[in-house]
Amino acid sequence: MTGPVVGAVAALGLSFEAWLVIGGNIFGLIVVGVIVYQYYQLDSETDSGTGGETDEE
Repeated sequence: MTGPVVGAVAALGLSFEAWLVIGGNIFGLIVVGVIVYQYYQLDSETDSGTGGETDEE
């Protein structure tokens, strides 16, 4: 019974580290994407002059 348990713990440990790396990359991409999106929204609102800042928060 120790074989599957050790394998599961090892898999969990590997997946935890992998999730930390993947999660960190995804979080970084989301932060950059949100910043770029907000900047693009402000830029497009300034250019078009429609002023849709109350549509989404």
